[in-house]
Amino acid sequence: RTSRTPSERREARKLFVYDLFVLYDLFVLSAVTLALANRRHRTMLVQRVLVCSQIPGLCAAVERAVTAAGGHVALQQRSPTELQRGGAWHDEWRRAQVVLCDPGIVAHMVDDAAELRWMQSTWAGVNTIFSSSCKRDYTLTRLGGCFGGQMAEYVLGYLIMLERRLLNAKSDQESKEWMPGTYKPTDPLGPRPFNTLTLGLLGCGDIGSKIAEAGKGLGMRVVVFRKTLQRTNLSVDLVTPSIELLLETSDYIVNILPSTPQTRGLLSGDVLRKCATRDASRRPAVFINVGRGDVVDEVSLVKALDAEWLSSAVLDVFEVEPLPSTSALWHHPKVLMTPHISAVSYADDVAELYARNLLIYYAQGKGQQEEEEENNGKDHDVTKLLYKIDWDKGY
Repeated sequence: RTSRTPSERREARKLFVYDLFVLYDLFVLSAVTLALANRRHRTMLVQRVLVCSQIPGLCAAVERAVTAAGGHVALQQRSPTELQRGGAWHDEWRRAQVVLCDPGIVAHMVDDAAELRWMQSTWAGVNTIFSSSCKRDYTLTRLGGCFGGQMAEYVLGYLIMLERRLLNAKSDQESKEWMPGTYKPTDPLGPRPFNTLTLGLLGCGDIGSKIAEAGKGLGMRVVVFRKTLQRTNLSVDLVTPSIELLLETSDYIVNILPSTPQTRGLLSGDVLRKCATRDASRRPAVFINVGRGDVVDEVSLVKALDAEWLSSAVLDVFEVEPLPSTSALWHHPKVLMTPHISAVSYADDVAELYARNLLIYYAQGKGQQEEEEENNGKDHDVTKLLYKIDWDKGY
């Protein structure tokens, strides 16, 4: 040391300080890397989900979606038979806290799920949960945001088919009849320009908005029935709390309402008589139901068709499903029906929404055990989950 010159000693001190800074930077980098690794490990531990669904490829789709969103999920798929009482995995169902399910196949078991905190439905409708279970101490979210396009296609398809009389064309083809006059405006039942017609919508959430857009795309006047008028961003011509006004003015009436105590039987009795008070030069309205079947009972609907208050009905949903073989609707000449398929759940749609909700639910990225220890078993924050069911409102 004594042999070094002052300049050499100054340089040595500089190198020593530099080395300290390098060591400090390496320490900080190692600490951050370790923290991120631990956080990732905790996230992997937390996201354990029980799946009970008949949707093909759902688990694979969920894994892809969650991984793409930067998370990880460990799925356990079980059949309803395995989870029900007496099943090999019934205890697993009783202990499950987070589940992804088709509500129709688990509704009868929900009351047995003692530790359930959150259920994500793979369907838009959760009526079976309300009717088959009394349990309400958990969060239920439905599938949403992906059915509007499908239902708009369904409604639009029937609008065009009925106005252009395409079913008649098939009948003419089978009987080898060449009858072009049937499909011209000169025929009393010939096609009408869509810009002269009114589309009436019972309800207008995210599904109804898509149907309204489709109707406006054809040039139709669109009228919406809503009890409350708080939403003002709808691209429609009129929003009214008067169902009578909608029935009197609409050429096509589309029900999209959920099943609630307020909507059940809304069109039952002689309510549809209002459709007959329109101008005599106009045809009776067509009723299209893609919402819930209990908005009108079968007797009332058949009466409206037989009395010509309605010209026809397109039904995708029914008061009782599957539709009993004794129903008068099966062979009614003015009824067209489909078996509740106006919109279906696709694995990728379910997975996309579920991945978003899963990451919201585990927003802090903590392990389940760690979370419970820190919060003394308190529930996760579920206020920001998408499409959360309001137990009081019923939807």
